[in-house]
Amino acid sequence: MKKTEIALIIVVSLISFGVAWFLGNTFFSNPDDEYVKIEYMEQIGSGLTMPSEENFNAYTPNPTVEVYIGSCAYGEEWDNDLKICRDKKEFEGTEN
Repeated sequence: MKKTEIALIIVVSLISFGVAWFLGNTFFSNPDDEYVKIEYMEQIGSGLTMPSEENFNAYTPNPTVEVYIGSCAYGEEWDNDLKICRDKKEFEGTEN
């Protein structure tokens, strides 16, 4: 290779590098210019609170899911308050 060809390769490389640098800074922001607001969580306390009865059922094996296994016998209905099967006759007087 001649000296002029080597010089031309160096000049083209420098120009390409300069154009790439300029376009990179134009389209991609500088990370130093960006800032992020960080929200901190509250510290976890050492005390325990009972879960809400609306979301937590303490009468089931898996307390987050209502579980009904089997069915009541003929003439019985499920009492949701007592969690047992009761005779239909007992329900007749308690309905609203």
